[in-house]
Amino acid sequence: MILPRLNIDKYLPPLLHMLGWFAYILMVYIGNASRVSSYSLLVHQGLGIVCQGIIFYANFIYLLPFIFKRIRLISWIFINLLLIVFLSAFFVWVQYAFNYHTTLSDRHYILDIFIRIINNVAFLGLAMIIRFSIDWFKQKYNENELENKTLKTELAFLKTQINPHFLFNALNNLYALSLKNSPEAPQSILQISKIMRYLLYETNDSKVQLSKEIEIIQDYIALQQLKSKIKTEGLFTITGDSELINIEPLLLLPLVENVFKHGAAPMKIQLTITSKTITFGTVNLKKTEQKTAEGIGLQNLKRRLELLYPDQYQLDIDEKEGNFIAEMIIQYKS
Repeated sequence: MILPRLNIDKYLPPLLHMLGWFAYILMVYIGNASRVSSYSLLVHQGLGIVCQGIIFYANFIYLLPFIFKRIRLISWIFINLLLIVFLSAFFVWVQYAFNYHTTLSDRHYILDIFIRIINNVAFLGLAMIIRFSIDWFKQKYNENELENKTLKTELAFLKTQINPHFLFNALNNLYALSLKNSPEAPQSILQISKIMRYLLYETNDSKVQLSKEIEIIQDYIALQQLKSKIKTEGLFTITGDSELINIEPLLLLPLVENVFKHGAAPMKIQLTITSKTITFGTVNLKKTEQKTAEGIGLQNLKRRLELLYPDQYQLDIDEKEGNFIAEMIIQYKS
């Protein structure tokens, strides 16, 4: 049974503290039990551990988070100086008071206090190390969470841009067909409806089957064929098996859109699938009236690839001998 994350965050820190103190007390007991009496062990080592605990938790819970970070360093030093000196002097006084064979004049009282101060300062240092380490990890965790939320928000925004972008182009296609009173207009509406259904309802998951993306590309090509009578036979070729591969949705469609929006025949669309990579390339003759073949769709695609596949993708866009050439290579995990 897996505990909820909330319960782990709530109970794990106290459990770690208890285990830490138990290990320390056990170590002190094993190191001293053979040479001192149980009474002496309780009075001497027990009281010392209590004083160390007071210094540790006074700093860990309150002084470091509230005094050291929020007020002033001088105040924190002064409070700790008073606390450590008082507890050290109290500890040494108790040792002399309960040791009936030793008087204050028999030992160096000030030296014993100084030794105890050094011992207590070690626990102050331990509190600082643990407190600052926890705060640092929390800060990094919060920064990562914020970054992840920001990236997810940006990805969601980029994905929402695709729908109106596609709808805008689809309406232009319908407009062109309506001007010609084309009998293919109803079939075009059905094709658009099918693609929009996919965009709205089947791309909400983080990944989709590559075979579904291929099907949408084929529907889109058929839609374009209705509009411009482009010969689609052999235009889109696939090499490799796509059935067991999942990718982020709508990564291939922008390149296909770009071919039909900014390009002219001859056109070629090639998808090559290997055990580690997906290579998707397009080649088309550039329309003479187009100044550039790169619009919002390709800009959107570049940004999504940066967020989804950092250092795991390659997108090359080039113009050569009047042709517009695009190639996208994605390294995926099967």
